[in-house]
Amino acid sequence: MQQSTTKAEQPKLHLTLFLMSVLFTGGLGALFAINPEKSNAIIKSIKGLLMNYLGSTFLFFGLFVVVCVFFLCFSSIGNIRFGGRKTQPEYSTLSWIAMIFTGGCGSSMIYWGSLELGAHFGCLEYC
Repeated sequence: MQQSTTKAEQPKLHLTLFLMSVLFTGGLGALFAINPEKSNAIIKSIKGLLMNYLGSTFLFFGLFVVVCVFFLCFSSIGNIRFGGRKTQPEYSTLSWIAMIFTGGCGSSMIYWGSLELGAHFGCLEYC
């Protein structure tokens, strides 16, 4: 199912939001590049505070999400079909499993591709 989009239907770029995001990210990157030792200390303290005070909260939130997903799957809400009763899925179950597997492999390659250089040079605290 290919959808053709005309020039009028294409999403508009929110220039203000884009510029603020680029300036914020670039500003933080510049500050971290100018003073890496102090930046490292700040990041370590923030990580320590989050893990000491919110570590179990992250675990309980993950458990809550899993319980909610199982509830949605096995309740009557899980039987809702998008597109009506007679529509057929565009992809088979095996295709969906393959897409999820490929997405997981791709995201892990991106993650480890950025951390592998540090791992080879002994910077294992972020790995």
